[in-house]
Amino acid sequence: MFSQIKLINKTTWDLRIRPRISLLGSIQEIATTVDTFVEAETGNDFLSATDTEDKFKFFNTTYYLPLQLNAGNWDFEAGFLLNVPIERDALETDLPSRGLLQLSVGYFFGL
Repeated sequence: MFSQIKLINKTTWDLRIRPRISLLGSIQEIATTVDTFVEAETGNDFLSATDTEDKFKFFNTTYYLPLQLNAGNWDFEAGFLLNVPIERDALETDLPSRGLLQLSVGYFFGL
C-alpha cells in the first residue's frame, strides 16, 4: 500500500510524507518424509512415505516512512524502513526485525 500526503505546500517548495507497507508472500511446497522400520522374514528394511502440501504464507512485512522535501530542482528525502520477518514454522523462532535510515539528495536538470 502506498500513499502521499502533502504536509506543507508553498510556491517554491513542498513537504510530503509517503508511507508504504509491503507484504511478501509465496506458495511453498512442504514435503514431510516418514521412515518406518519393518521386520520381515527376508530381512529388515526401512519404508519411506513422503507427503507434500502446498501452503501460502506471508514471509515478510516492510514499513517505510519517508519525509520528502521538494525545493525547485532539489529533492531531499529522509526515511525509516522497518523490516519485520514472519516466522513460517516452529523451527524459525526469534527472527530479528531490522531498521534502516535512508537519506537521499537529488537534483533535476533539463536536457
